[in-house]
Amino acid sequence: MADTPLKVLNKRNPSEKGLSPLMLARYLFLSHILVFYLSVFIVKIVVSKEDDNKTAPYNIESNQEPVMPYLLIAMLSLTLLSGCQSAYYSAMETVGVHKREIMVDRVEEATEAQQDAQQQFSSALEALKALNQFDGGELEAAYNNINDQYEASSEAAEKVNSRIAAIEDVADALFDEWQNELSLYTSNKLKRQSEQKLNNTKASYRRMLSAMHRAEQKMTPVLNTLRDNTLYLKHNLNAAAIGSLQGEFNTLQRDIQRAIADMQAAIAESERFLSTLNNKA
Repeated sequence: MADTPLKVLNKRNPSEKGLSPLMLARYLFLSHILVFYLSVFIVKIVVSKEDDNKTAPYNIESNQEPVMPYLLIAMLSLTLLSGCQSAYYSAMETVGVHKREIMVDRVEEATEAQQDAQQQFSSALEALKALNQFDGGELEAAYNNINDQYEASSEAAEKVNSRIAAIEDVADALFDEWQNELSLYTSNKLKRQSEQKLNNTKASYRRMLSAMHRAEQKMTPVLNTLRDNTLYLKHNLNAAAIGSLQGEFNTLQRDIQRAIADMQAAIAESERFLSTLNNKA
């Protein structure tokens, strides 16, 4: 895939001194995160001092603590986290990277994560297949291999989950901005064209996101089966235990094939979405 503006910004000539524009933007974003945690810490101190000044820390009749301080913390957390995301996108725009480019970059990262998950799930299936053909050897090594495959598969699935969440975050910001800017047009023709493009992009996005979530859900039974096999082997390291897992292989094989097929469908939808976003469809 060609480098997006976000990836290009992240590359700096070794002869250049100082931080790249992208790094400066990231430091600004991290500073907002620091302000968030500092604010929560201050609220907790205030709440603690208020509790110390009370003769009865609990409501005697209801036996419950006052909920207002905790509601304050929750509201503050939501507000600051939202502000942090806005600050991040604003910082990126100051160095020439707009939400559209961030969206493209995150969709491509999600595609790569799904491709990695496909490979990892196939590797896990091969490991369980080899275990089913076990005809003697070190049982501890067999367990360690299956356990490694489970942990790697779990990490791959978590990476896919986080990539999808990142797409949803920037999509909300992008579509809100696009919708709000429609009111700035003075040309009705251009406004209608932009609004139609927005609607088409949203429709393509929803199809892509639905495909991604379907693939995400199909990973759960795969991980459950791998975890069950790992736990069973951990406490039953003998040939009989391995024999009893043979029935699990067909189930795992079916679940992995379904997950891989759904991930491939999600990747295809991602490509169509990027074509729509980039005015190629």
